[in-house]
Amino acid sequence: MLVIIRERLPHYPERNSIVWNTAPGALLTLPTFADSSRFMPFLLDDINLRTRDNYTAVIYVQIGAPLGPNNALYKLVKTITKSQFVDRIIVLWAADRPIPAKKRWPPTYHIPFHVISLGNSYQTKSVAAAASAAAALKGRGGGGGGEGGGGGAGADEIKRLDNDGALNGRSASQDKNHNNHNQNDKDDVKNIKPVHSPGGEMTTDNDADATDERPSISQRFYPYDEIQTDAVLSLDEDAILNTDELDFAYTVWRDFPDRIVGYPARAHFWDDSKNAWGYTSKWTNYYSIVLTGAAFYHRYYNYLYTNWLSLLLLKTVQQSSNCEDILMNFLVSHVTRKAPIKVTQRKGYKDRETGRSPWNDPDHFIQRQSCLNTFAAVFGYMPLIRSNMRLDPILYRDPVSNLRKKYRQIELVGS
Repeated sequence: MLVIIRERLPHYPERNSIVWNTAPGALLTLPTFADSSRFMPFLLDDINLRTRDNYTAVIYVQIGAPLGPNNALYKLVKTITKSQFVDRIIVLWAADRPIPAKKRWPPTYHIPFHVISLGNSYQTKSVAAAASAAAALKGRGGGGGGEGGGGGAGADEIKRLDNDGALNGRSASQDKNHNNHNQNDKDDVKNIKPVHSPGGEMTTDNDADATDERPSISQRFYPYDEIQTDAVLSLDEDAILNTDELDFAYTVWRDFPDRIVGYPARAHFWDDSKNAWGYTSKWTNYYSIVLTGAAFYHRYYNYLYTNWLSLLLLKTVQQSSNCEDILMNFLVSHVTRKAPIKVTQRKGYKDRETGRSPWNDPDHFIQRQSCLNTFAAVFGYMPLIRSNMRLDPILYRDPVSNLRKKYRQIELVGS
């Protein structure tokens, strides 16, 4: 009732009757994100529109192994560059190691490339990612940024973000300007205000004392200005997908833009012996979670994750440095009342030769069990939905010539 009254006040964003009467309803359709229904993934079918073309690849780096041609991160950036649908590549650097010099990264050619350091300050400087881009910038006297704030084709932008950046949000006026696609000067230091509300509506919280010296893992879901496409491809630094797998998953996501679409699947179950929810990574006949280490989702969910979720949920993720992917699945399933979608038969998606990984920590799995029950308690119910559907390319694994198949590299991938 208070929300309805507030929308009758002058100068406050108003949601129309379609938004109020179409699932998931107005309380999950934040008017501060965009002034048009076309930017809401769950309303596209009702207005007979499709998502905008191409995707932004966001790679979250925790380990930061030495970068080289045989390194998993190097190979991943190189693979993404070959995708026909990629719009730009963003690397979120949360590792203790310093960011590698630009010459150590693979060339991305015409594709804008950004590295955002999740450090103690928020500063920006632009450098050239490719030799051709560097020459072009030099020819213009080291000129200004190109379209979309990329600093020109193939530009590499290095930023530094406050440690509590993932627990912070922008003001309503900033978000409105951002979603009208007005690009601000990326060289400005940004003032970010926390706007979480456990009740689901945005408020200002000046006591966000949950942050500590380390960057929060939730920063991978922050609504960065550099993400200008509807589709976001979320990747861990040691993901080993090939280009055909990326392109196929994206084409599937375009038909299901309100869901998470990806490769690594997990499941939840009720454990009678413990009277609690359980989490399993075993290969079963169903799944209810698609990990965001290799998955597509709509960028609106970044905004909801940062600005709508309860502060208690975000504190749980930050304190454990774990479970952010489970929380994102909770959020999307809560909004859509639908299960995520797994594509192809691939089970593993991580490079086994990568050094220390949080996935190898014996406490990692125990933490995820605990997170699952904490999230369910805060939501008040279990929003995750089981599914046994898997989508494969046409002629996948069929005994016909590989030349007849569109996604030939997928056929060469073992389970």
